Amino acid sequence: MQQGALPVDSRRFWIVTPDDRLSPEHATIPSLNPIGRGMEEPFDTPDGLFMYPPSRPNCRCGIGLGIGTGEAAAALPPQHVFGVLPKAPPVISKLALQPIRRLKLRSKTAGTELKLAKGATAAERETAALMVQGARDMQALGFDLKGITMAPASRETMGSLAASYKAKEVRLLSQPFRVHGQSIVKGTQGKPPWAASDTWSGAVHHEFGHALYDKANPGLWDAFRTQAWKGTTGRTTAQQVSRYAMTSPSEFVAETFRGLVAGKEYSDDVLRLYVKFRGPVAPR
Repeated sequence: MQQGALPVDSRRFWIVTPDDRLSPEHATIPSLNPIGRGMEEPFDTPDGLFMYPPSRPNCRCGIGLGIGTGEAAAALPPQHVFGVLPKAPPVISKLALQPIRRLKLRSKTAGTELKLAKGATAAERETAALMVQGARDMQALGFDLKGITMAPASRETMGSLAASYKAKEVRLLSQPFRVHGQSIVKGTQGKPPWAASDTWSGAVHHEFGHALYDKANPGLWDAFRTQAWKGTTGRTTAQQVSRYAMTSPSEFVAETFRGLVAGKEYSDDVLRLYVKFRGPVAPR
């Protein structure tokens, strides 16, 4: 791939190794802040998740955003570039450049609201609207959201996935493409789609899937979050939902929940596995 300026908000896959010398401009790209996932190999994900393959422990794999002119991403050494993704929605680049104030979900008899800090930006309000609509979607399905908080994680928590999720919280990180980006990549060359739905609201529904699981299964979330697939059967079944669902049982549950909310119909094998893992079920 030739070097050159990328369109604004274009995104590139890259590998960053400890030997790379990042310029100050590179350091402003939020994706260079890794979150370990312990994968055997990197998935072609656009959501900002970073993976440490056990077979290559010194390698950090992930993707980044070309912010502004795109020159920072374009300047990465060509041997680290996997490919270029389509232009990202403006809200992603805006939010990736700034911390997000804490947003708390409050349930009221008159409806659901998200309390924004004074002086919230347009991008923050746009994100809040997505989260509020997601909450209303959950309530329309009959889910009780009492005790569930929606809040962005601070940059200080980004080094630890465990710190990024607290009990019964729907998290929108200060690098929101980690939540949103997975929604826009569809299946290619016969592969299943990366995510169970391709809408922005679907990414929020995914996070609600995690929070509702935790709410319905007190004390089980921490162990479930770190649980890996045993054998190949579960992972093969998860492939029917999405590639992200293949990551782990907890992501399978959240992705299946996301698909069900979007009106997807799944095989008996998928539904049996979802029930086995205690996936959220709307009250009848």
